[in-house]
Amino acid sequence: FTFAWMKLLIKQINQSKFIWLLLFLLITAATIFLFSYDKADAFEILTRYHNKKLDLFFTWFTYLGDGLFIIAISVLLFLFRKKLLALGILLSYAISGLLVQLLKNIIFSPRPAVFFKQVGKPFYEVPDVTLLSSNASFPSGHTASAFVLMSMIVLFYPKQRWNYLFLLLAIMVGYSRMYLSNHFLTDVVAGAIIGIITTFGCYILMQKTLVKNS
Repeated sequence: FTFAWMKLLIKQINQSKFIWLLLFLLITAATIFLFSYDKADAFEILTRYHNKKLDLFFTWFTYLGDGLFIIAISVLLFLFRKKLLALGILLSYAISGLLVQLLKNIIFSPRPAVFFKQVGKPFYEVPDVTLLSSNASFPSGHTASAFVLMSMIVLFYPKQRWNYLFLLLAIMVGYSRMYLSNHFLTDVVAGAIIGIITTFGCYILMQKTLVKNS
């Protein structure tokens, strides 16, 4: 990408700079937290509190990061004549999904259910939730998808007050993956970064293509 296209992205980011600053601070804080504790201790600290209402809530809330939900939102946006936004979300979702799956197949990272059974530590199992038992925990695909959706909306509509809600929802999707014992904080942070960076790249690509074809 040339510097001119980077300037276009920076201009959009500046219009919603408090959102991105808050997100940067949260990711930085999470990274510092991970350097202070190993991933097992971090997981236990962050998922220490459970109750039946939260169990039910996060069991359903986590689907906001599911691929079918992202596709459904894109279709709705397309039908409501938000075609560029829909295209941007789908493109970013597809590329981030490929990156996530590539990393999952390269990096050996047991999911919490596997990890804690291997080390002989008990952990809370949310009722009626299927615990993923594989060595492909890193990174979190649901989190990446949620941050793709949030990031593209904020880039297209940087001055909307609703953007803070979208940020909160994306963060909650990430937390839901830990609450349901399917991911560690490392997976969630990596998923969020992948979702954001992929969206930035796709936004620049789309703008560059539109300018060339206009």
